[in-house]
Amino acid sequence: MKFYTLLTVLLCLFVLDAQSQNAGPTPRSQQGKAVKMLGKKHLTLPSKAASDYQWPTSILQETPEGKLMNGLSKSMSYFSYDGSSVDYGTSNCSVGAFVKGTDGNYYFSEPVSQLYSPSWLKLTVLSGDTLVARFPQAVYSETGDDGQDIFYYAFPMKKYLVDDGWGGTTPFLKLDTLADGKTLADSIRFVLRNDSLIQVDDNFMGLVTNELLWAGYGDGNITLNEIKAPRYQPTAAELSRASDYLMRTGDADTAYDWQVVKAIVGSENVYVRNPYNNKDGQWIKGTIQGNKVHFDGNQYFGIDSTYYLHLYAMTSNYTLHEEYDPTYGTNTSYYSFAFNKGFDMDYDASSRTFGVGKEAGDTLAWLVNAGNTVPYFTASYIRPYFSPYTEKAASPEAPVFQPNQCVAYSDDNGYGYITFHYSKFDKNGNFLNSDKYFYRVYTKSSVDASPEQFTFTPEQYFSLKSNMTDIPVKYADRSDFFTVNGSKDGEPTRAWASFNTYTNDFYAIGVQLVYKGGGLENVSPIKWWSFVNTGISNVESNRDAVSTEYYGLDGSRISRPRTGIYMKVTRYRDGSRKVEKSVAKH
Repeated sequence: MKFYTLLTVLLCLFVLDAQSQNAGPTPRSQQGKAVKMLGKKHLTLPSKAASDYQWPTSILQETPEGKLMNGLSKSMSYFSYDGSSVDYGTSNCSVGAFVKGTDGNYYFSEPVSQLYSPSWLKLTVLSGDTLVARFPQAVYSETGDDGQDIFYYAFPMKKYLVDDGWGGTTPFLKLDTLADGKTLADSIRFVLRNDSLIQVDDNFMGLVTNELLWAGYGDGNITLNEIKAPRYQPTAAELSRASDYLMRTGDADTAYDWQVVKAIVGSENVYVRNPYNNKDGQWIKGTIQGNKVHFDGNQYFGIDSTYYLHLYAMTSNYTLHEEYDPTYGTNTSYYSFAFNKGFDMDYDASSRTFGVGKEAGDTLAWLVNAGNTVPYFTASYIRPYFSPYTEKAASPEAPVFQPNQCVAYSDDNGYGYITFHYSKFDKNGNFLNSDKYFYRVYTKSSVDASPEQFTFTPEQYFSLKSNMTDIPVKYADRSDFFTVNGSKDGEPTRAWASFNTYTNDFYAIGVQLVYKGGGLENVSPIKWWSFVNTGISNVESNRDAVSTEYYGLDGSRISRPRTGIYMKVTRYRDGSRKVEKSVAKH
C-alpha cells in the first residue's frame, strides 16, 4: 500500500497545540494498533522487581455486567514513542464508556487511547467517592513471531524531561517510585463525582511488558463525563419534509465548491444534516427570524464512526492568510478559524434559500469539529449557501489523466498508481451528486484486445469489505485510494482521484466515469493510459496522434536525437501511446 501527502494534510489524531487552527483528525483505523511497530526499540528502563508482581494472561474485553454509561466524552493527555520520535498532546473529543459493575467494582474502556484495544480497566472502591486502579492489568496483546500471545500491561509511570539534542527538552515516561526511591508506585486514584470519572494524581498509565519495559504508550489526566452541549433532532413530521439542497461553499476571493445535502425548511426551524458524513441522526438546527436564520454555535452532532470521536457543529469566523515563499516565488493560502457563539444567514422564504451570499463581507464558516474547545475539524465550510436541488439524469464528461501522477508498478516500490481529473458538472452545467458518481477501471492486454473490467478485491485493497467494480469518486482510504477536492490546476469545478495498481500485466489501463442520478445510469467514454516502457515496442494505435516525445535507453527524456539509439513515444488522443525503438544516424 502507498502513502503520500495530499494537498490538504490531515494531522495527528489529537490536538498538539491549542493554537493550531487548521488541525484535523486521522481515521481511527490508521492509528497505531500494534506494539510491533517498536520492534526491538523498546525503551529499556532500570530493572525493578518485575518478579514481585502477578502478570495476568487474560484481558477483560467483554463489557462488564452492571450499569453502562456509554458515549461519554473522554479527555486525556496522551504520549507515544515509536523508538525514534515522541508524540504527545491532549484530547477532549474521544469516546469513552464507564460501567458501575454488579460486583461492586467500576470499569472504563480503552485505557490506552492510542492503541484502541477493546479492553476494560478495573477500579475498586478505596473510600467514599475515591476509586483506585491497581496494577499491573493486562490491556493489550498481539501474536509474536512464534505464534504465542504477547501481553502488555497498564502500569503507573511518570512524565519527565530529557534533552532533545537541539537545546530544548522532550517529555518522556519512566517508572514511578514512591518516597523511598525504591518501591514502585502500582496504583492510580480517581474520584467519581456527578457521574464523571476524574483522575486525581499526576501519573500516566504506561504500557509495559512483564519485564517492566516501556512499550511506548501512556495516558494521564483522564476524565470521562457526559456530553453537555445541546443535540437537536427533527420530529418525524419534520423528517418527512427533508429534501435535497445544493450547498455552495467558498469565499469571494477563492474557489467555490458544491455538495448535495439534506435540509428541512419549516415555518419556524431549519435543519441541515451533517454534510461531512450524511448521518440521519446528526443535524444542526437554526431558527427562522424574519429574513434571517439564526444558528447557535456548539451543537452536538454525535459520534463519528470513521474517527471514533465526538463531533460538534461549531460556528466560527475565518481568516484567510496569504504567505509568500521567496525561495520558490509562490504564494500559499490557508484559513484559520475562531469559534463564535452563533451567526445569522440570509433567508428567502419564496425561494426557500438561505446562507451567506457571494459578496465579500461576513467571514462566517461552519466547522464539523472534533470536540468543542479548539478548532480541530473533520470538515470546514466557508460561507455556506443553500438552494433547493433537483437531481437530473446526466452524462459525465470523460476523465483526464494527470501525467506526472501516473506511475507504473515496480517491484522496488511495490505499487504503481493512476491519477485523473473528473468534472463535478456535466457539459450542460448540471451538478453531479457525488453520492451517485463512480468510476470503473478497465484493462486491455493488447491494442486490439477487448476491454476487460477490473475488479478491486479486498485481498489487494485492504479497506474494501467485498469485491468492487464501481468506486465512488470521493472514496479515499489514504492507503490505496485518494481524492482531493479541486483539480491540480486550481479549477474548482473539477477534482482528482487516484488508485494504486499492483501489476503491469496489461497493455493499457482505462477509466470510465459513471453517474447513476435521475433514475438512469450514464457513462463517459473510456479514457486509456499506457506507460512509457523502454522494454516494450510495437504498440499500435489507429487513433489521432497528438504529440511525439523521445527518450534515451535509460528512460530519460531528450530533444529530437541526432545520433545513437533512442525510443520514440507517440501519444494519441485516446490516451494510449506507441513506443518505437529507432537509430539516428546523423
